[in-house]
Amino acid sequence: MDFISIVAIAIALASLVIVFAYTHRMWKYISMLLDELSIAMLVRKKSRKVKRYILVKFICKDKTDLKSFVKSLENMFTKLLGELDKIDCGITVASISTDSSRAIIRVVGDYRCLKRVLITLSIQHILFEGCIVVPIKTSGLMSRLRKML
Repeated sequence: MDFISIVAIAIALASLVIVFAYTHRMWKYISMLLDELSIAMLVRKKSRKVKRYILVKFICKDKTDLKSFVKSLENMFTKLLGELDKIDCGITVASISTDSSRAIIRVVGDYRCLKRVLITLSIQHILFEGCIVVPIKTSGLMSRLRKML
């Protein structure tokens, strides 16, 4: 073998070593990227939006108009939760019964939204005067709560 063929073989071997070294390093980066993507997909599945309904009863000191109180209740949610959380949780009053002083509140959001709304309902009478809102039952189906309305 002459000198040129030995140099060519040495260069080929060196290039193979370099390719294997970069392939190992690139594989490490690719596996880290795949791990982050799988974690992001798992997080996305956990934060899916679900509907929950809360049956509440209004207890008032004097005779107040429940329809006006419900409008002030929506403003109270905005003040206590903030505009972004109220929009993110999708809080609306789905149904009102003035005879039994009860209402159904719809919450559309992730699992934390229901907890925030229930905490807000439990402290609203301390911060705002008027009626006390007592949560009676929560459900995923509105038809179950309509029977109690």
